[in-house]
Amino acid sequence: MNKYLFTLFALGYSSSLLAHELDRCYGGNSCWISNNKTNQVVHISCEDSDHWVFHHSKFIKILNSNETASHQYCTMWGDGLGYPAPGVVSKCTINYESGKLIQFQFSSIDWGNMVEFNIENELVNLKLSPVWFDNKPPVSYIFK
Repeated sequence: MNKYLFTLFALGYSSSLLAHELDRCYGGNSCWISNNKTNQVVHISCEDSDHWVFHHSKFIKILNSNETASHQYCTMWGDGLGYPAPGVVSKCTINYESGKLIQFQFSSIDWGNMVEFNIENELVNLKLSPVWFDNKPPVSYIFK
């Protein structure tokens, strides 16, 4: 009997791990990647318009010079389609160590986009890649 309870507990625990956020991406769905291609520390902060998703509404990273980091949101969001939902507007601020500030916003193009920030000295290149529909091309923005 104890063996069966342990097995059920282990299965429940391991499957619940799939519904949690991760500090590193293990796939394209719901993955936010930050590439700091500068020689200074940058602070990224984004907040979305979907405030009822209280634990998904903020994205914050501090990156050292030439550092890359990623964050995978719960891929089980939206019945397994991922986060963010289509049309969710994210407002972001990039603070450079030098004092430079870049503020911008973007709209999600699909469920569970892969969102990639490429931060350079004078600009931010943002790329949104749809994960579920191959017929949708990636969308890129440049912010100064």
